[in-house]
Amino acid sequence: HSVCVWGLVGILMPLTKITEVNSIFYPTLGVIVLAGIIMAARLEAGAHNPREVMWGAVLGLASGVSGMLLLFQN
Repeated sequence: HSVCVWGLVGILMPLTKITEVNSIFYPTLGVIVLAGIIMAARLEAGAHNPREVMWGAVLGLASGVSGMLLLFQN
């Protein structure tokens, strides 16, 4: 779950930087808040431990940003 939602954050963050108008700034903030809620829910449910949740966030963010860098490479 963390990989998926943080992958979306990794896609939206560079798009927010690229766009002239900050039209996706607030949706990006919303997804970050949603990511925190999802991570907290997985911990509260006992489905994952903190290390698994954190590694999911790191891998998701890294893959999202890496994908965007490859996509918008000159």
